[in-house]
Amino acid sequence: MKRIKVRKDYVLISIAVMVFALSSAFSLYKINLASVTLSDEYPLAVWTISQLETEHRDLIHTLELYSVGEATKDALLERFDILWNRADIVLQGYEAHFARQSLGATDITQRLLNTLIAFDERMQSLPDIGSKPVTKDVYDALVAFSEPLHVMNIRSFHERDTVYGLDALTDTLSAASAAFFGLVISGLLLVVMLVRQFRASHHIANHDAMTDLANRRFFMDQLDQLIIRAERYDQRFAVYLIDLDGFKPINDRHGHMFGDKVLKVFGRSLLHSLRKSDIAARLGGDEFAAIQYPVGSSSEIPALSERLRRGLVDAIPSGSSTVSIKYSMGVAIYPEDGRNAEQLLHAADMQMYAEKTQSKRLRAVQTAPEPFTV
Repeated sequence: MKRIKVRKDYVLISIAVMVFALSSAFSLYKINLASVTLSDEYPLAVWTISQLETEHRDLIHTLELYSVGEATKDALLERFDILWNRADIVLQGYEAHFARQSLGATDITQRLLNTLIAFDERMQSLPDIGSKPVTKDVYDALVAFSEPLHVMNIRSFHERDTVYGLDALTDTLSAASAAFFGLVISGLLLVVMLVRQFRASHHIANHDAMTDLANRRFFMDQLDQLIIRAERYDQRFAVYLIDLDGFKPINDRHGHMFGDKVLKVFGRSLLHSLRKSDIAARLGGDEFAAIQYPVGSSSEIPALSERLRRGLVDAIPSGSSTVSIKYSMGVAIYPEDGRNAEQLLHAADMQMYAEKTQSKRLRAVQTAPEPFTV
């Protein structure tokens, strides 16, 4: 689908080029240059730099909370991994191409990533309850990036007039007044491209970069809207929380790249296990969620849940072996288990925790040594 979309964009650009060539070679150069910058590379470049600073700030804040015992180690590691992934996107992602080439994002982002890599083992071995002495060196190293990231982010916005080349675009439109018809057609094509780019940016803002599932913010927005709709039309729906069991040992044993693969494959299987009207999301880390809407009655839930479980991947190849993927799942039904998002998520979380506890006990019994008899 993405490849088809890219091809359509190139077709639109080609048509625009031919129209400009008929109206004015000078207009072709100026408007095509401005349109490519405006509708493609620059907005994404600004967005990726802004997100990098935001994730860095969130990690610093979580580290401060962890240092005073107000945030868990898991929450801290989640923010750490998110910043790591964001730095990878800035350094390697297509959407950050312009940021690397023209906004000088490569050097500071690489230094930030090197710092994260250097502290990776240290972060994994942090105690469950933090303190300022334990996190001081990590905190100091990360805080040092606050000002450079902020300056780069501000500069990317302040330089937009230069990047957009609005003066050149105005001169071009004046010079092309004799070719008004050609410019109108070209403008319509550029509007189409901008609309497509806006939709792409909207998708990026509401979806998880790794799995392409809905992100936490979009999931919560949809949940709140569905609650209003279900209350108005007296409907039911089901909310699922799904947490991978033993994901950290898999990540540690097979590496972050394989861990990312697990998240992507599991997320894809979750999406394919749902109906087109349903919603699949990655809330963060190894925690996923889903909404099945609508549900006719509570009696449908077991069948829908079983269909969901059958579709979820349970093993992923790793070299010559296969890594087993286990998960715990909890479900809450509106309105039986709650009439607002907090109540529904709490009910699903409690059920998921109960299933996780039961699975641990079952595995403990299965792996316990048989009693020795004479």
